[in-house]
Parts: sequence; structure tokens; C-alpha cells
Amino acid sequence: MFLICGISSFITYFLADYIEYKGKSLKYSKFLSYSSVILLLISVIGLIVFSPKWHIPLYVKLIFLVLSIIAFIFLYKALFVEVAFYKDKKEKIIKTGIYKLCRHPGVLLLFLLLFFLSLSSGSVYLFYCAFLFSILNLFIALFEDKIFLPHKFKEYEEYKKNTPFLFPKL
Repeated sequence: MFLICGISSFITYFLADYIEYKGKSLKYSKFLSYSSVILLLISVIGLIVFSPKWHIPLYVKLIFLVLSIIAFIFLYKALFVEVAFYKDKKEKIIKTGIYKLCRHPGVLLLFLLLFFLSLSSGSVYLFYCAFLFSILNLFIALFEDKIFLPHKFKEYEEYKKNTPFLFPKL
């Protein structure tokens, strides 16, 4: 059930993007976006609580818990602070902060968060779902990168030339 909830979360988020791409009501798109976050949260909590557990030493769990918190902070900043800040400013494309490093930081950050959470909780199911959910998230990022964002922002192609897709240039 929690696996289905997690998969539904990404389908819901894709539908939110698709509705916005088609120029339909933004309130439905926002509702679906927020619903996808809630579905993913329910899924992750359920997968942690009801999953068989690996026996991982406490000090290792604590290390991965700290890494989970760091990944969550960066993910939250990327998706809810930087994007919200620029939406208020009516900025066309976010080219600063973490979006200066790569175009879709949420894909990598969500994977790291789920992966670290699975190891800090010992959750076998969440460990496998970290990979599955990241693949689904990657498909959404590809849709956004190839179809949705170039349609929404005229200067997106130029941004693509200067900024890597997923992995920041170091």
C-alpha cells in the first residue's frame, strides 16, 4: 500500500506539471503538487514504520540520520525556498543558488534523502523504493527539461547550455 502511495505521488506530480503545460487551471496544478508531497510523505513514513529492518549499528544509523537531515535541508531549500522566492519576484528562470549548479537538484537530493533515511532507519523497503522513486522522479525531470520548461521559458535552452542537468560541475 505504501509503495502504491509513493508511486501515486509521482504520477500526481507529473499530472500537476502536465496540467500547467497544457495551460489549464493553476489552482489544480498547485493542489496536485501539494498532494504529491503529502502522498510521498505518507509513503516514506509507512515504508519506515512497516518495513522489515536491517540490523545496522547505532553509530552508523546516527551518521546516516545526520546526512538525511542535511539532504532534507538542501531539498527543502531548493524546492520550497528558492522556487517560492523567485515565484514572488516573477523571475523567469532560477539561475542562482543550487540551480546555478544543476537544473534539477531535487532529483539527486530526493534520492540522497531517501537513501540516507533508509539506512538510518534500517528500512529494507525504503532502500529499494529510494531507487524506484528516483527513477520516477528522473522521468518527470526529463519531461520538464525536454518539454515543459522550454515551453514555459523562452530562455531555457540557453540555461541548458550553461548548466548541467543533474550532477553539478565541480
